[in-house]
Amino acid sequence: MNNYYICSDLKWSIFCEENPIFSTPIANLMVPSLAFVKQVFERSFGEQRVNSLYYLSILPTTDCPQSFKKRNLIFLSVSHSFLQLIYQFSHELCHLMIPDSPTQNIKWLEETFCELASLYSLLQLKELPSCDCHATLNAIRPEVDAYVTETLKKAIPLNGLAVSDFIKDHINELENDPYIRSHNATVARELFPIFRSHPNAWKIIPHLCEIPKNYSFDEGIHYLSTIVENECRDGMDCIASLLLG
Repeated sequence: MNNYYICSDLKWSIFCEENPIFSTPIANLMVPSLAFVKQVFERSFGEQRVNSLYYLSILPTTDCPQSFKKRNLIFLSVSHSFLQLIYQFSHELCHLMIPDSPTQNIKWLEETFCELASLYSLLQLKELPSCDCHATLNAIRPEVDAYVTETLKKAIPLNGLAVSDFIKDHINELENDPYIRSHNATVARELFPIFRSHPNAWKIIPHLCEIPKNYSFDEGIHYLSTIVENECRDGMDCIASLLLG
């Protein structure tokens, strides 16, 4: 099995073999897309947080994409669509920004934030000056809007319903099954403007695992508001207002 380094400063590697998912030629073409996501995360979460993952292994899978926090390991199931590659890698890398697993009733919010990270990375690509883009990325930039629009079709129209009321209506489902993608996408869509206007809000996400296990969702968000860094407080207030009403 061969490996390709995504960057020169860290041991972030794509491991490939001669299979339809990560063949050697495809792995070489994947590097610019994955390196771009790393740059987006460095601006969002901070270089220190991202670079604390000195080792990261990315491997192919025919199953669903997934990540393993304790092993700095990500499995991706796509390579030929570079937009989907950015989407999947952003989602799984966001999981690794959280040092430990959040409590069960908060896991759906982790999945929602990871969905948000995928959308954010894609739209960051659209806004990047073409002169700063690798040719592979420049080639896919015109397709970003259509891809994001298609991705958000799984989100549920709220038709004037407050996000906090949507969460209250579905909280039991969310806590029992954090992977309901339609629900995660719905909340991620509504969170996006906050993270756009408060970029420091990304630094809130690693604190999810610090919420005590016996806290309800509402109690957890209030607790999160007390432990985030001062630079994140404006964004945290907006998030709490959206989620709790």
